[in-house]
Amino acid sequence: MLKEHKRFDLRKCTAIKVVRFDLYPSNNPKYQVVAFDVRCTINDRRKYVETRIDIEDAKHMDETEVTTLAWKRVKDEVVKWFDEHATSNPMVGSSFEIPEDEPEKREEVKQKEETDTVQKDDEEAKQEEETDTVQKDDEEAKQQDDTK
Repeated sequence: MLKEHKRFDLRKCTAIKVVRFDLYPSNNPKYQVVAFDVRCTINDRRKYVETRIDIEDAKHMDETEVTTLAWKRVKDEVVKWFDEHATSNPMVGSSFEIPEDEPEKREEVKQKEETDTVQKDDEEAKQEEETDTVQKDDEEAKQQDDTK
């Protein structure tokens, strides 16, 4: 029933369900409405397609024949949709599981943070020492000036 696709076999790459099969309008039917839910199994995208079969055309058909006729009317639309969506990046619509942190990577990050902290502490201590030395030198110079 599905024609071959240029890269994928539509029979293997789609799931199609009849989701509507009723007379319309219900009070004075003129059409048999048939709708399909088409799902691309490559990336889980979906499309709803619907068509109407004239009640006079459907009068001498069984349900399978009506459904087949409905499919023939919408299949070009489905193939066009499939061409556009089956070739898109399959990551779109896919599930993603957050990976567990690898223990060795966590340890590397922890060690880097500790090293950075020690280096920062060393730099701060050096700056304080230089500041203290400058202040001490200033005080000694002031004392020498005071004794003169």
